[in-house]
Amino acid sequence: MRSRQTNRQAIRRPLTMSARCRLMSGLQDNVTVSDLSTHGCRIATRTLSLAVGTRVMLKLDGLEAISCTVRWVESGQCGLQFERPIYEPVVEHLCRLHVQMSGEVQDWRARTRGVCSG
Repeated sequence: MRSRQTNRQAIRRPLTMSARCRLMSGLQDNVTVSDLSTHGCRIATRTLSLAVGTRVMLKLDGLEAISCTVRWVESGQCGLQFERPIYEPVVEHLCRLHVQMSGEVQDWRARTRGVCSG
């Protein structure tokens, strides 16, 4: 069986940011977004019960809501595929703003070097 990584249309980049996820029924939750790409992302939710194939709207800070489909679910996390890809420069911008920090705080250039570049 092929791994999720080999099935992806675009490379996902590590980041951590808050967003709002809304089901078509109107239920919504604040979620944590990670592994962002032009075609999708990973989210973690504490309250929404999501299943493969569920349609949701994801609101990332500074962007219009994105229509998504749940592609996998595992232990409170799930993978979302965007209905329409978002532009690569937008992904890079969000990655620079929300890059995952590990260890000591570094200057902006050191934090983003190689993490957000194609």
